[in-house]
Amino acid sequence: MNNQNKTAWNPITTIAITFQRALYGRTTYTDVGGLHHMLPGWGPATFCLVMGAVLAGSIVLFLLSLLVFGRLEGNFAEEL
Repeated sequence: MNNQNKTAWNPITTIAITFQRALYGRTTYTDVGGLHHMLPGWGPATFCLVMGAVLAGSIVLFLLSLLVFGRLEGNFAEEL
């Protein structure tokens, strides 16, 4: 597994790459060393799909945390 695939598991990476792609407007640059890739060459639909998956996962985790907190709320002050 290369380094780019490892960072794809971090949800913040996807959000940061999406904003960078929107601001830069390009995914590559050329210098003396040749062509370099700054960002993944995904299309806009792929970015929307990945951002939707991150949003859906965030909502699920938020609802799960509300459920857990609701059950443990009575003992919360004693545990602190």
